[in-house]
Amino acid sequence: MATEQVGLQADSLTSQAVLMNELLAAAMEPALNANGLKAGTFDLLSTIHAAGPNATQADIARRLGIKPPSLTEALQGLKRFVVQIPSEKDNRVKHLKLTPDGRKALTGSIKSVDAISRAIVAGIDKDQLAIAIEVLRKANRLLAQTVTSKAE
Repeated sequence: MATEQVGLQADSLTSQAVLMNELLAAAMEPALNANGLKAGTFDLLSTIHAAGPNATQADIARRLGIKPPSLTEALQGLKRFVVQIPSEKDNRVKHLKLTPDGRKALTGSIKSVDAISRAIVAGIDKDQLAIAIEVLRKANRLLAQTVTSKAE
């Protein structure tokens, strides 16, 4: 596991987060593959769906934390799942929309991911789960602040 390779303390929040990320990726891979997706494609389709119909390709790239040319390159192999629609106001601006195949793959993947999520918490007491979620939210906020301040 990556936590052992980099020498993180096993009882640190970071090592547990890294381990959970690795285990989630391993659990999700077959679920996503069954719907014709890889993790990156799932993230992209989820982001397009969440952004809504008026989001531009540049908006999606920003949400994903990548440069627009990288998104353009990624979209080349995803014509089955995503269409680019030129803006009515400016042909240089493109909006992204999921195709019927894209919506079907995303919906099936979300159902699979939800099942994995339920399995993760099945043996955890409600009070413990609430505490864990609150701790992770706080850690995520603090990490986001650290990342944001370093980017400035």
